[in-house]
Amino acid sequence: MRSFGWVVVAVLFGSGAPNSFAQSKITWTSGYPKTGVSAKGIYIGGTITLDNGWKIKGDGVNVRFIPDGDGKGGFLRVQAVSLMGNNIPAGEVFTLPALTSSAYYWVSMEATITDPNNKDWPISTIPVKVKAK
Repeated sequence: MRSFGWVVVAVLFGSGAPNSFAQSKITWTSGYPKTGVSAKGIYIGGTITLDNGWKIKGDGVNVRFIPDGDGKGGFLRVQAVSLMGNNIPAGEVFTLPALTSSAYYWVSMEATITDPNNKDWPISTIPVKVKAK
C-alpha cells in the first residue's frame, strides 16, 4: 500500500495539467470592468500576455455579456473589441441590441491564441458581475 500511494502522487504531479501548456493569459485592467458613465454602457479594459512564440489570432477580443438571471438583462450579447497591440483599450462598450440600464451582467473577455505549432487555444477572463449604467 505504501508504494501505491507514491505512485499515485507521481502520476498526479508528474503528468502535468491540461492548462500547463503555457502561461499566456488575458486579464482585466485593475478596476475593470465597471459601470459606464453613459446609459446602457459598461467600461472594460485589459491585457493579453503571451509566452514566447505564441500569437493572438485575429485583431480583437470578444466581450461577452451574460444577464445575471434577475430577468432584467434580456439575453446574451457578444461585442467584438479591437486590440491595440496586446492591450484591450479601456473604454465604454455598447452592444447591439443595447444592454438594459440598471441590469447586472456577468462580463468576460475572450480571445484565441495560437501556439508555436499553429494550434489555436481559447483564453478568457473570469466573468465579473457589473451593472450597466
